[in-house]
Amino acid sequence: MGLKFKRQHPIKFEYEKIGRFNFFIADFYCHQMQLIIELDGPIHENQKEYDESRDEILEANGFRVLRIKNQELEDINIVLDKIKSACQS
Repeated sequence: MGLKFKRQHPIKFEYEKIGRFNFFIADFYCHQMQLIIELDGPIHENQKEYDESRDEILEANGFRVLRIKNQELEDINIVLDKIKSACQS
C-alpha cells in the first residue's frame, strides 16, 4: 500500500491525569495512518491491564492500536490482511 512503518518508534502523548507529556515505544508505527502495531508475546498474558490502559491512552491521543499475537505470525498473510484492514478503516 506504499505505507512506511518505523520500528521501535517513540510515541509522545499527553497524559491528562498528570497534565504532562510522556512517551511509549511502539513496536511499529505508521505516521500516515496514525497506526501503532504491537506484537504480543507471552509476557502480555501477565500484563493485560497495563496493555489496555496503554491502548486507551494512545487512542485518546488520536492513535489506533493493532495488537498481533506472536503465534499469529505463523501465517504472515493473515497478519498482512489485518494490517491492510486496519489501514483501510
